[in-house]
Amino acid sequence: ELTEAKQAAEKLGGELADEHKVLADEQKVRAEVQKVVEAQRVALAVEKEQSDKLRKELVETRENYDTKIGVERNTNDGAAKKLRSKNAATHKKLTTTLATMKD
Repeated sequence: ELTEAKQAAEKLGGELADEHKVLADEQKVRAEVQKVVEAQRVALAVEKEQSDKLRKELVETRENYDTKIGVERNTNDGAAKKLRSKNAATHKKLTTTLATMKD
């Protein structure tokens, strides 16, 4: 009976050691998974920061182009107005000259 009890105790001790090894392995796996998850979280944060920076640059570039286009449009409108005025004056002179020639 003592031998059987000793064998049962050794068997339980072996099973307990196996369970401790399994638990230790599970803890290692969890730690590795946690490292991977944290690395992904950091990578996503960096990616988001870069994306936000690019988005901001795009908005600023668009605003700059809109401003430049507005300035060019105003300049072109002013030049067109001057040209129309000059053409009207030239037309008036020609009309006057032709009327004078007819007489």
